[in-house]
Amino acid sequence: MVWLAQDMEESRYVAVKVGFTWLVESRPREISVMKLLREHPLSNHPGKNHVVELLEYFVHDGSNGSHACIVTDQLGGHVGMALSDFDSENPVPYQNGRKISIQALQALDYLHQQGVMHGDVHSRNLVFALTYNIDDHTGVDIETKNQRGNESNEPDEKYTHDDRISISEGGTANVSVILIELGASSSSANGPSNEYAYPIPYRAPEVPMDTGSVTDKADIWVLGGEIWRIVIFVGQLGPVPESLRTAWLDSECHLTSDGLLKNSFPEDERELPIAEEFINYKPKGLSRDETTAFAEFMGHYFQF
Repeated sequence: MVWLAQDMEESRYVAVKVGFTWLVESRPREISVMKLLREHPLSNHPGKNHVVELLEYFVHDGSNGSHACIVTDQLGGHVGMALSDFDSENPVPYQNGRKISIQALQALDYLHQQGVMHGDVHSRNLVFALTYNIDDHTGVDIETKNQRGNESNEPDEKYTHDDRISISEGGTANVSVILIELGASSSSANGPSNEYAYPIPYRAPEVPMDTGSVTDKADIWVLGGEIWRIVIFVGQLGPVPESLRTAWLDSECHLTSDGLLKNSFPEDERELPIAEEFINYKPKGLSRDETTAFAEFMGHYFQF
């Protein structure tokens, strides 16, 4: 749960992520990773401004137990919410999708350069930076707005979603995304973790197969799926290679000897591989050279 709070010493609003009592033991890993990023920043890396920054942390002892609390800047709504208005028939405007994808890649590369595996990459953990100064609002302003929502028996009007951020044909000047939620992360400093939280449809094969060799490449696979979703839609990947089939103990239950699914899902029964599908259904505004480059780029992303 994340609360909007006011830092009385700094006279500004912040976000406070309050952990559940039964997760208090897992928070030190998250805090450790965030402290690592704060204490050893790569100042010249373009991804630095696209990863959530730790401001402070503390433990709150309440009536139900202890809660680990993490303080960060206040941010806006998540990319997944913005994408809900689009589909393959009405795709995200290319320039917006391109900018979001680049910033997400920069953020993930920043973590990997620091030896950090995110472990929970998906569109709901990519949020928009606010385009206005929330500190211009008084506590009375926010209380009044929330009370108005309560009186009409509707959810509180949240300042977490900046309605000035839009995904449209009109340009990308106000689009800046931040990669958040390091609760499932791990680093070379504190050792690997098996507490992955990737969305099931986007997980790299080695995660559900439990091959024992999950690395930060799993982050790359998942982000590749999200970028494909942002820019167009998901296509088929082809047969699972022998190296993965051998490592997967249950492979014979699910795969043929050629590495194909024995019982495919309807959404997997497509006629074209990724590159051809993208070329045939590319978004508006994509040049021939960019189309070829993107198809090749995604091909590398989805290699088994």
